[in-house]
Amino acid sequence: MKVLAFNPGGESSNSYLLLEGKKGLLIDAGTERPAKVSTFLREEGIELTAVLLTHGHFDHVMGLSAIEPSSPVYVSPEDRPALDSPRLNGSRSFGLSFRLDPSLLDLHDYPENGELELPPFGRIEVIATPFHTKGSVCLYFPKAALLFTGDTLFLGSIGRYDLPGAEPAKMLESLRKLNALPDRLLFYPGHGPRGDLGAEKRNNPYLLMAAREG
Repeated sequence: MKVLAFNPGGESSNSYLLLEGKKGLLIDAGTERPAKVSTFLREEGIELTAVLLTHGHFDHVMGLSAIEPSSPVYVSPEDRPALDSPRLNGSRSFGLSFRLDPSLLDLHDYPENGELELPPFGRIEVIATPFHTKGSVCLYFPKAALLFTGDTLFLGSIGRYDLPGAEPAKMLESLRKLNALPDRLLFYPGHGPRGDLGAEKRNNPYLLMAAREG
């Protein structure tokens, strides 16, 4: 499985396009030049299988307006209300008033059992990790040994938990779920560079705290 990163750096979130042959799977849709994703899909003849959202904050969904995917867009039911709420999607906290029109998207809730099967990408474990938002999830691809953490886990840090809809009391419980995953995973965060989960368990103060207090 090939992973292409779009929109890294600056104030934008990272968006990741996973490729298996001519099939694509988009994880998040950042705000910075989302047309690059559409152009790449068109020029390379890639069929977009689905869009998977790690949470509902504006900087992770704003690009959907430009990409206009016809494929299913998955989001946790807890974060679905944030898509058209400037308060819940965090845009109001930054002086903006962003609303996404849900009626223009083929929205789907993540399965309650936490497992999603999307050929040819195989089984995806949807791990609920609330605290940054109520519906934050991490996406684990066991066969490829890849983990996409959104704003749950960054290299050396974690996402903030002081915006509307955050649940700081669930932070440690959520991070323990990541501590339980295999060390060999590469993780791709919503902001900043990718990292090695095993090294992160040994060095990230928040994961160390979750292990210590678990």
